[in-house]
Amino acid sequence: MQNEKNILEDFLESETNDDDLALGIIKFINCGNIRNGEYECNMYIVKKIDYDNIMLYVDLTDNTGYHHIYNNFQISRFDLQEAILRGAKKWGYKIPQDLLFDERDITSSRKR
Repeated sequence: MQNEKNILEDFLESETNDDDLALGIIKFINCGNIRNGEYECNMYIVKKIDYDNIMLYVDLTDNTGYHHIYNNFQISRFDLQEAILRGAKKWGYKIPQDLLFDERDITSSRKR
């Protein structure tokens, strides 16, 4: 099994090379109206566990219909946003500031 740093780098390579996909992920993870749910990317599933915690994983189905979960790990919403911003910089596009949240939002959301 890959370590979390390698999984995150794999996620960034496959899911942030396109600005539309990266923007969709940012909107999903930062939407306060979605407390939990899934966002399907090219390879990965971005699962919102709660407002601040995200799980990334690959869900592959074999020819018998059985689901296999690979490369799964949990990351904070803030850390995932920061990683996506690094990916955006690498691929040469910008994420609009109005879609981003400040780290201070994390502590205020935990008081809910």
